[in-house]
Amino acid sequence: MTALTHALLEAHLLEPGSLDDVAPGEPLTLAVDQVTLDEDEAPLVLAAFGSLGLARARVGTLLVCAGRGAGPAAVADTPESSALRAAARRAGALVARPGPGGADALHRERLAAPGRLVVAAGPGAASGGAFGMLVVRAGEIETAAVLAGGALRLAKPDVLEVWLEAAPAPWVGGVDLALAMLARCGPRAAGAVLEFGGPGAQALAVADRIAAAWLLTSAGALAVVFPSDEGTRAWLRAQGREAEWRRLAGLSAEDEPGEVLDLAALEPQVAPLDAPAAARPVAHVAGLAVERVVLGPGVTAEELSRAARILAGRELAQGVELVVMPASRQVAESATACGALDLLVAAGARVAEGAVMAPGAAGAGLCCSLPGECAGGRARWYVASAECCAAACLAGVLVHPAGAGLAWEVPLAPERFANAEPWIAETGVEEEGAPACDFPAVLPQDGPVRGEVLLRLGPGVRGEELLPSGARLDPLRGRVGELAAHACEALDPGFAARARERGGGLVVAGAELGAGRLRAAAAPAL
Repeated sequence: MTALTHALLEAHLLEPGSLDDVAPGEPLTLAVDQVTLDEDEAPLVLAAFGSLGLARARVGTLLVCAGRGAGPAAVADTPESSALRAAARRAGALVARPGPGGADALHRERLAAPGRLVVAAGPGAASGGAFGMLVVRAGEIETAAVLAGGALRLAKPDVLEVWLEAAPAPWVGGVDLALAMLARCGPRAAGAVLEFGGPGAQALAVADRIAAAWLLTSAGALAVVFPSDEGTRAWLRAQGREAEWRRLAGLSAEDEPGEVLDLAALEPQVAPLDAPAAARPVAHVAGLAVERVVLGPGVTAEELSRAARILAGRELAQGVELVVMPASRQVAESATACGALDLLVAAGARVAEGAVMAPGAAGAGLCCSLPGECAGGRARWYVASAECCAAACLAGVLVHPAGAGLAWEVPLAPERFANAEPWIAETGVEEEGAPACDFPAVLPQDGPVRGEVLLRLGPGVRGEELLPSGARLDPLRGRVGELAAHACEALDPGFAARARERGGGLVVAGAELGAGRLRAAAAPAL
């Protein structure tokens, strides 16, 4: 039987022939079913698309989220989000109302379905592979080309096939699976597709598949793929979208997977937030004092329910703070409907939105589904499952979650998720008129390039040095002409004015130019 990743890629090939005829690393030309844009990436993508003069995006479904918080504070409108929604509507997008959550969470709740190939703009985690989909992250300019009808050009990826044996213990889940895989094959997972199959994959709840996909892609995997089975069907039924389900089998017993993992023998894991491949069993680091615990912002309703069943009727240990950040409004409302959020608050949790800052004093923080860039300060941060986080809240130290008196038999998956509120924004007057696009035209270079050297840079210049980020410039995302005035200002405050005065020129830099998390707007701004 053909493995699922192979089948998904071959089903979306635009060039004649078989996927088997393409060598690893050679380019594939793929059709795209859906594109998702979060509020950070959407302005630049839509500006680049608008510069092409096309009326509508040429892709099956385009989802744009402007205002991704999951609570009342996210509902407040801004001129930037209003303009973003207007540009998205002109492109024919499904535009989310402010507040339902980020694009990854909203996509899996409203649009995810087995068999699709999805492009998500920018860096970050992608959990859609939990549903038998292939979700690939692409740069903002690449994504704009896809919206214009271009194919996704993707180097044929390495696929790491993982056979999962048996069912996990009740206190072991998707986070533990992801950390164990990173510890076992971290370098091989970087840039590869991890495909899970076997009886253990079917035994995993969909919430655990979401958690594993989220964490593995945030740690550098190109994508994560699980088969679509009866568990997938039940989850989509709870979303009111069972009609979109279809069975997609993955690895078979005859395949020769690269890794075999016995989930029955898997122990709860913990890892430094900035080095997830250094994961170890919780038992090896038990007793580590914990002063702050964060559940979110990628946490699901099921994970909140698991934490709540541990904390029900108990109080946080002295000196421990628990912060809950639901991944979406649906997660918050579903956790409220089943009583999980009330139980967490009764135990002493605080429900919050936005970035999470570390405690001022040196110590340790424990988190579940927290991006590394959200944690700061002098604290050491570790990532673990929701069960480990809840157990640490009670003990004040990191402990094995299989403690006495925990009600592991409580069912986790809701029979129905909260879907009552409309999630697509209503058409507004801001649609009228199209703003002037200041995205630069592409100039062909048909020979030697000559010009004055305006700036010389050393090796290892990071993306944020080419174009700073922060509250001052974030409102200009997508307005490349205005951003250009700030290009390289941290390196040479007079650079932009000099470049305009002299009609352009050259920047000389080392091979590591843009190292780190490169701002995609830096290139068109220059």
